[in-house]
Amino acid sequence: MGDSMYFLKTLKENLRGLLIFGAPEKGEYQVFRATKRLLEAESLMKSEKQQLALQTVIVANDFLTQSKSSLKDISGRDELKTDVKNKLDKLITLVDEMVDNSGGDLHKNLHLTHSLIEENLILVRK
Repeated sequence: MGDSMYFLKTLKENLRGLLIFGAPEKGEYQVFRATKRLLEAESLMKSEKQQLALQTVIVANDFLTQSKSSLKDISGRDELKTDVKNKLDKLITLVDEMVDNSGGDLHKNLHLTHSLIEENLILVRK
């Protein structure tokens, strides 16, 4: 967020998402999108753009919420489960670092992010 070309970036991601078939694959893609947003939020935090960082974290949380419903059908897909689990493990490390450097509403939303990642991890560990 905050980039003049952000609309084109999200449009491209939305179009790519439409071309993904299968619930587990869509779940993996939502985790990918959440990761991108959280990396953007981290950068915004470092630039002291807290409000934009908060908005970006909220978008990431939406993607993580969407991924939960898609990842319910991941059983029997061991390679995909491992890939998603590894991405979520890395993501939780990033979020923990971000929580330590945040305050206010951003801090609260990052705690929600942490919980959503944990809920996704439960699904891929089954």
